[in-house]
Amino acid sequence: MKEFKSREGHCRVPRGHEEGSFRLGKWVSRQRNKKNTLSTDCRRRLDAIGFVWDPYEVEWEKNFATLKQFKSREGHCRVPRGHEEGNFKLGTWVVNQRNRRNNLSVERKQRLKAIGFVWRLK
Repeated sequence: MKEFKSREGHCRVPRGHEEGSFRLGKWVSRQRNKKNTLSTDCRRRLDAIGFVWDPYEVEWEKNFATLKQFKSREGHCRVPRGHEEGNFKLGTWVVNQRNRRNNLSVERKQRLKAIGFVWRLK
């Protein structure tokens, strides 16, 4: 794990990734699944290298930051469906947030609302 982080600069290991003959992706998945039963020392050591316990949360935060940058630049959150920021399909992400609004956490809804997210387009 430490070698991967040193080389790649992050701890977001793809599920099927192998380091030589070691199935690092599967190992990472097991650590995430055992998070609540790992020893305090083990968790501390993983935390110290920036282990990603919830890759979906990290991804959402990154995408939310991209939306905030868009708003800062454009003055609104009405991202066109096909709009991309670099190679990230921000427009698609925004549509997905609207479509999933009933399943989003209260916190995420509040954070989107706080930056002027438009839930319904006319």
